[in-house]
Amino acid sequence: MTSTTTGIGKACKHRYAQGIDPNMPWHYYEFYTPKHIIEAVIDVLGGVDLDPCSNSRATPNVPARYVYTKKDNGLQYTWYDRVFLNPPYGYAITEWIDKLKFDYKAGNITEAIALCPASTGTEWFSTMSEYPCCFLRNKLYFLRPNGFKVKEAKGSTAIFYLGDRERRFREVFSKYGNIYTCIQM
Repeated sequence: MTSTTTGIGKACKHRYAQGIDPNMPWHYYEFYTPKHIIEAVIDVLGGVDLDPCSNSRATPNVPARYVYTKKDNGLQYTWYDRVFLNPPYGYAITEWIDKLKFDYKAGNITEAIALCPASTGTEWFSTMSEYPCCFLRNKLYFLRPNGFKVKEAKGSTAIFYLGDRERRFREVFSKYGNIYTCIQM
């Protein structure tokens, strides 16, 4: 795996590598994707090649062929093939979304699904408007490292699809929420 220069801020990489974010203590990031969402992701993608925000190499929550953990700092590597991204929320999310789009537009990523807060008033969210998005009907219950459910997410959740099989994404995720594609004039 090779390093990449994507314009991602060095300060953010450093904060992420150290588990520091001015808006949120690191332990809040340790929320794992619920199994039904992972199953839907696999149903759409046919498998996951890379989870750049994995909880563990030994016992990953997402069954990906390759994983980057917090210690690896996946922002510094090229992402490739089929990617599932559940990025750290808060300030750091912008860098993860920028990285996802960079490697997708560069042709390194063939398909990707990103699970994000539905922060429609943020700049990073508006930059994702070219991709289909499922707004989940119900608030999501993330999992803690011990396997217990946490309280429902405080806000709504959006799931973006990057790839050329939008129809499949719609078929699978429409049971969880409404899917929208932005019409740009």
